[in-house]
Amino acid sequence: MGELWEEYNTEIESLVETLPDIKNKSFYDTKPDIEAFISYITLIEKTADKNKASELKKGREELEKKIRELCTLTLQKDKAPSY
Repeated sequence: MGELWEEYNTEIESLVETLPDIKNKSFYDTKPDIEAFISYITLIEKTADKNKASELKKGREELEKKIRELCTLTLQKDKAPSY
């Protein structure tokens, strides 16, 4: 999963700019834990003011979309016939 941090660094750093204190969390230091990162963003969305929650949601959904697309491509590649 560490590859996701590298692949989507721009999207992740955009969310980090919105929540600078996230850099103090253990999952940020260990970086392979993208699930904990997304879970934390979702939790903060629920408690943040409307504007910040909207900004976080947009960034999180974009990151999740890209991860889904990558997973779909990986699954399709695994199903492809080998020559």
